[in-house]
Amino acid sequence: EHLGSITAAVFDKTGTLTIGRPRVRSVSALAPWTDAQLLRLAASIEQGSGHLLARTVVDAGTEAGLPLTEPRGVIEVAGRGVTGSVGAHLVTVGARSFVGERHPEAAAEMAVLAARDAEPQALRAWVAVDGACAGTITYADELRPGLPGLFASLARAGVTRTLLLSGDAQASAEAVARSAGIPDARGDLLPSDKVAAVR
Repeated sequence: EHLGSITAAVFDKTGTLTIGRPRVRSVSALAPWTDAQLLRLAASIEQGSGHLLARTVVDAGTEAGLPLTEPRGVIEVAGRGVTGSVGAHLVTVGARSFVGERHPEAAAEMAVLAARDAEPQALRAWVAVDGACAGTITYADELRPGLPGLFASLARAGVTRTLLLSGDAQASAEAVARSAGIPDARGDLLPSDKVAAVR
C-alpha cells in the first residue's frame, strides 16, 4: 500500500546501479615508489578492511603475485578509508578527503594531482605512505544493463524524483547519475550523511 504512494527513490551507486564487482584498472605511483610497490602496500593494508573496493585491491595484489604483509594497528572509517602499519611504513588508503585529513602534508600534493586529472569522474582511491602522497588506484566498474528502462518505468509509476547518494567522489557520482538518467547526485558522503539525506 505504501509503495503505491511513493514519489521519490534514492539509490546507492556501487553494487546497486553498478555491477558491483569493480576491478583495479590502473595503479599510478609517485616517486620514489613503483606501481608494484604501491599496490603491494595498499593491498596489504586493505586486508584489514571489509569494503568491496578493499577486497578488489587485495585481489589485484594477489593476482600480481605480490607478497602481502599482515597489517598492524588498522583503523577503518566506514566508507572513507583505512590506515595502519605495513612493515615499517604507515599506509593510508581511501577517499582524497580521508587521506588529506589524516595527512595534511599530503593534501596539497593531492590537490595539484586532482587539478591535473584528465578523468575526474573516475572511481579511485588515494594512497599515502609515511604521510606523503604516494599515488592513486583507479577502479573500473560498469552500470547494470537496463537502467534507462528502469527509470522510465519508475516515472510512469509516479516517481517524480530520483537521487543518487554515494561515498565516492562527487565527480564520479555525477558521471554515473548522468549515465543512468538520475538528475540529482551527491558524492563524498559518509553512511550517516546518506541517512540524513534520506530523512
